[in-house]
Amino acid sequence: MIFFYNLLWLLALAAASPVLLVAALLNWKGIRQRLGWGSVPAASEHPVWVHAASMGEVQAAAAILFRLKRHRPSLPIVISTTSLTGYRRAEHLLGDMVQQVFLAPLDFSPITHKILRRLAPRALLLVETEIWPNLIRQADRAGCRIALVNGRLSPQKFPRYHRIRKLIADPVHRIELLCAQSEDDRRRFLALEARPEALYITGNVKVDASETAVGKKAARRALKLPDRCSVLVGGSTHEGEEEALLDTFCVLRRFRRSLKLILVPRYLKRVGEVAALARSRGLSFARKSELEDQDAPSCDLLIVDTMGELGWIYGAGDVAFVGGSLVPVGGHNPFEPLRAGVPVVFGPTMRQEGAELLLKSGAAFQVKDAEELTARLKKLLDSPERRRNMVASGKALMREREKSAERTVTLLIERGIVSEFRGVKGET
Repeated sequence: MIFFYNLLWLLALAAASPVLLVAALLNWKGIRQRLGWGSVPAASEHPVWVHAASMGEVQAAAAILFRLKRHRPSLPIVISTTSLTGYRRAEHLLGDMVQQVFLAPLDFSPITHKILRRLAPRALLLVETEIWPNLIRQADRAGCRIALVNGRLSPQKFPRYHRIRKLIADPVHRIELLCAQSEDDRRRFLALEARPEALYITGNVKVDASETAVGKKAARRALKLPDRCSVLVGGSTHEGEEEALLDTFCVLRRFRRSLKLILVPRYLKRVGEVAALARSRGLSFARKSELEDQDAPSCDLLIVDTMGELGWIYGAGDVAFVGGSLVPVGGHNPFEPLRAGVPVVFGPTMRQEGAELLLKSGAAFQVKDAEELTARLKKLLDSPERRRNMVASGKALMREREKSAERTVTLLIERGIVSEFRGVKGET
C-alpha cells in the first residue's frame, strides 16, 4: 500500500508542478518548507520533533510541553504545523521554548526522508490524529521513538480511517506510546491495529492549554471597555453565527442598554463580512487592531481581527458563546471561556470531547437554535449567581481533567520516549 500511496503523491506533484514552481518562487503559504526546501534545524542536538496540525493541536501540545520542560529543561524541541494559523499560534505560545517552528513537509517519501535526515530527531510526538504513513514509517526505521499524544478518533472521522486501514495500520502499529483521550478513542485505535501495550487513557489535555486568564478588569482595560457594562463574547464564530449573535444582541440591548458584544471570527478573512453584517443592522463597531490608535470607543460591537488572543478576550465577558456549534462544524473548545471565568453557551452541533461533561455538571448550557440562544443569554445576564455557579462547576471539572497533561508527560518519561540522551529503540 505504501508504494501506491507514494505513487499517488508523485502523480499529484507532477500534475501540479507548474503551479508549485510559481508558488515556490513566491513562497506562497510557506510552500518551500512543505516541499522540504525551507530551513530546519541542523541535526547536532537530535531534538524532539512535535507535530501538530493546527491551532487546537498546538494548544494541546503546549499543555504537554510546558510540563515536559519542567522535567527536562535542557531538552531540545522543534515543532511543525500543517496550517499557517497553527504556525502563528505555535510561534506565539511556544516561540521561547522551542528551537524552531516550521511548516510540516508533505508526506511524500523523498521529502520526509530529507527532513528526518537533517533533523535526526530522538523522538517524534504526534498530536491527536496526525497519522502520516511515510513520516511514521521512516522515523521508525531511523530509530526514532514515536508517540501519539492526546489521541482522538471521533465517531465522524473513524469510518474514513477504517476504510484506509490497510494503509494506516502499519504506521499505527509502529507507535510505541499512544495516549488516548477516552476509552472510545482507545477502542478505535485498537481497531486500526494499535499495539494494546502501547495504549493508555490519559484524558484530554486541551482543557489545560489556554494561557493564564488576565482577569476581567485587566481584559476590559486592554479592550478599552467600560467597567460598568455587560459583555457578551462570541468566540470562534462561523458564517451564520455572527448574524444570530448580532440579532440576539439587538434584542437583548432593549433590556440592557449597557450591553456590549465582542465577536471573534474563526477566520480573519471574514472580518469584513462581519463588519458589513453589523453595518446593515445600524450597529457601531470598532476593530481590535485599531484600539491603540483611539480612545475608548463608544461603540456597540468590537470585532477582533487579530490572531491567538481569544483565551484572554473571553475573560472580558459576562457570558460566552462558543462558535462552530450553531452550524454543522462540531464546535470549538468549550473549556476556554470557563478557564477565563466566564460561563458557556453553545449550540446543537457541539461535538467537542468533554462538552457532555460540562452539561451534566451544570457548567454549560446547550441551545437548539438562535431563538433559544437569545432566551438563555438573557437569563444568564440577569442572574450573576447562576453565572458564578456555572464557572465554579466548570473549574471543579477542569481541576480533575488538568491532570491529563501531567499523566502524559509521566508516560513519555517513564517509557523513555523523551530521554535526555538520544539512544536506540528500547533504551531508556
